[in-house]
Amino acid sequence: MYFVLYRKWRPKNFDDLTCQDYTVEILKNEIISNKISHAYLFTGCRGTGKTSCARIFSKAVNCLNLDLKTGNPCCKCQNCLNIESGSSLDISEIDAASNNGVDNIRDIKEETSFTPSVFKYKIYIIDEIHMLSTGAFNALLKILEEPPEHIIFILATTEINKIPLTIISRCQRFDFNRIGQESILNRLKYISEKENIKIDHAALNLISKVSNGSMRDALSILDQCSNFSDKNLDLNLVKNILGIPEENYIADIVNFIFKSDFKKTLDIINVLNEKSKNFVLVTDEIIEVFRQILWYKTIEKNFEGLSESIKKFVKKTELNMLIKYVDILKSSYNLISKSNNKMADFEILIIKLCNVNTDISKINIKKTEKVEKSEIHEFALWEDIIENLKLKSSTLGRALGNSKAYESEKFLLIDTNVKLAKTYLNSLEHKEIIKQAIFEITEKNYNLGPYPKKKNKIDDFLEDMKFQNVNLEII
Repeated sequence: MYFVLYRKWRPKNFDDLTCQDYTVEILKNEIISNKISHAYLFTGCRGTGKTSCARIFSKAVNCLNLDLKTGNPCCKCQNCLNIESGSSLDISEIDAASNNGVDNIRDIKEETSFTPSVFKYKIYIIDEIHMLSTGAFNALLKILEEPPEHIIFILATTEINKIPLTIISRCQRFDFNRIGQESILNRLKYISEKENIKIDHAALNLISKVSNGSMRDALSILDQCSNFSDKNLDLNLVKNILGIPEENYIADIVNFIFKSDFKKTLDIINVLNEKSKNFVLVTDEIIEVFRQILWYKTIEKNFEGLSESIKKFVKKTELNMLIKYVDILKSSYNLISKSNNKMADFEILIIKLCNVNTDISKINIKKTEKVEKSEIHEFALWEDIIENLKLKSSTLGRALGNSKAYESEKFLLIDTNVKLAKTYLNSLEHKEIIKQAIFEITEKNYNLGPYPKKKNKIDDFLEDMKFQNVNLEII
């Protein structure tokens, strides 16, 4: 039976885990010193080794020939082999996404009263723990607080913000790092050699880049590419498989953005659509070009990663305009990645980018009229943030439901007439919840504040009297 690469090359011991040095060191020391906790919480993005680490830990605490120097399981005894094959009755892997009810947790609670059939510890690995219902979390609390000595819980999640603090406080929490591009590249080289996959270094580098810190994603892409041909896999072939456009298309799009030529850019978009290119990856490539442009403009004048045609425009472009381009790209990236009509949203993005030059020109003409309004603009993602906020706190989300938000540099100014909403905005605890909801949508950290409204002459007079300690009564 054929095993896909990410299953075949799943880490077997702690030393095989990549970029998780602190987590591995602590777990090893706990096993060697026999200071085993009753509950662990593994959190981090997908493909970083959370479930693999849980399985390795399960083998180590139940291994018959444990290496007391390294804390690694032997992977040869009957206990290790049973866990590796998934045939052990004492190791239960549960998917909380499909077993998220109170009854499922009650079943676990009943099972914990029985001692392990063979092993020293009975272990429950609950993946995607954030998918549990509120009732299920409440049912899990008591078991986590006072479990039997032979029970170990290992909870894994990609969304730690959805886990109740009462659960987190009862576990040892380990944050799994996103795996670095260089580490993924080295691992892909090693596996390619072992599997006799002929692939260029540039192609492997691209795979490690687009995998975005996930080893599983990188191995899945390598597996897919290796099945295309027995011949040598080059960069262009991998790009076509992934739906990444050729560099000349990206260069042309950037050139036409600088020229504010939407029509010619639209022609390229239609060609990319006919070739079934991934517009999320197209946006990512454009962001990378603008990152290189900023690098060229601010730090390294001899940067060789840009074409001469783009360099010509860069020399004529002010830094504040380049930053404006990048801000628009970053704010639109999340929308395009979640959109059902990616081409339409990408076209809207291009329209915005092509109009930046015009907008900046208008601002420069009115430099003498630089007022507060020119620095503050309505925040387009506020409705998405409100929806995200309702998932975290329905009361807070409803209170801010009819509000508006305005962006001014690093500030997000919220305009609301609801008294309860204003109260929440003055609360540090609720501010942190709002900031978290904003960061999940925008990946930016904003300072929150009230939207400055125009004051009439009466307001100014009253404030002046108040400053002079004159008490007025309005009737």
